[in-house]
Amino acid sequence: MTKATLNTQNPQIKRNYIIEVLEQLSVEYQNTKQERKELAALYLNFEEEFTIL
Repeated sequence: MTKATLNTQNPQIKRNYIIEVLEQLSVEYQNTKQERKELAALYLNFEEEFTIL
């Protein structure tokens, strides 16, 4: 969905789109749990601040 499309639609459609994207992100976040653990372990002793997100 493009920015122009979002600007011309009503708030309920925008809300539904945000909910859909949030659901997709939530699934992807859960699916990457093991990868995030592995990355965190790699940088456990890293001198600078490290964050996955």
